[in-house]
Amino acid sequence: LEGIAREIISNEYKNLPMLLQLAMIFDRYIHHVDSVIPNLENGVHVVADRDFLSTLAYSAGDNVAWQPLLQAHEEILGNAFIMPDILLVIDVAVEVGIARTVAKQSGKKDYFDTEDKLTKIRNRYLELSRTPDITRNTFCVVIHDSDAPVENVHEEIWHYIRPVAGIDSF
Repeated sequence: LEGIAREIISNEYKNLPMLLQLAMIFDRYIHHVDSVIPNLENGVHVVADRDFLSTLAYSAGDNVAWQPLLQAHEEILGNAFIMPDILLVIDVAVEVGIARTVAKQSGKKDYFDTEDKLTKIRNRYLELSRTPDITRNTFCVVIHDSDAPVENVHEEIWHYIRPVAGIDSF
């Protein structure tokens, strides 16, 4: 990280994708310290979307390796880097994901909303869900969604969350 800082200060930094991912990690640190950890300490179950796994997956859209980003998470977050009890990856076909995003964003596409980038991101999510360095002691499940009705996906998610959270019904 010191090398990146020196490059930025000297205006020699050319790796914008890595800088983007580092910014996400610093944002995550603030979120964990200000919200996640206090809630966990108060006995509240925390459900979070797009945590550290998203940074590792989205880096694939820019052809950035995930291993240095995992290391950066561990270094930057320190004790605030918490592995979840359960990790759900909802696998959505790229075309379906783009259509949903475009509809949600009133026809606009963001930086990552291209078929090429999202294919790389999807493949990285699936790779990471099978990687012991990522899953560690975490129960990891891939839910293959594609065009399933929202209600079905909702029920499948709760099928996995209920036992981990000790919740009988919702």
